[in-house]
Amino acid sequence: MKPRYMIGLLLVVFSFSQTISAQTIQEQLMATWTCDYQASIDNLDVENKATFDAMPTTLKSSIEQSYTDQKITFGNDGVYTQVLANGNSVTGTWQLVDNDSVIKITNSAGYSISQRIVTLTSTQLILKLEDTGMGKGIINNLYFTKN
Repeated sequence: MKPRYMIGLLLVVFSFSQTISAQTIQEQLMATWTCDYQASIDNLDVENKATFDAMPTTLKSSIEQSYTDQKITFGNDGVYTQVLANGNSVTGTWQLVDNDSVIKITNSAGYSISQRIVTLTSTQLILKLEDTGMGKGIINNLYFTKN
């Protein structure tokens, strides 16, 4: 095969594999995921672990109540629903950005946050909140399991 045909073939194969990869990420996300609070706390970085350990018990309990059993559903129509531990729900839209490595969610009021996909398997999702310039959260990686 001539070199220029070989390069063309490789480009077609590479482009096709990138499309399959993007579809796989989106398809894997389209599910309901439950926050694993304990795993999120167990895997805090050293700095955040020290800050968390120094918090008053009432604040720790409040954080635990906020995250335990929190669910988020990414629908195939680009809509997400987040059900908080207290039963309240938030809906909005979601999309993959930054070469499908970041989930951008926008609630119905227009507020957006971006979370980097650290890990995505058939049963586990780990998200890291992107720096928004508004301070950093105590839980650096949120662990989810697929329902």
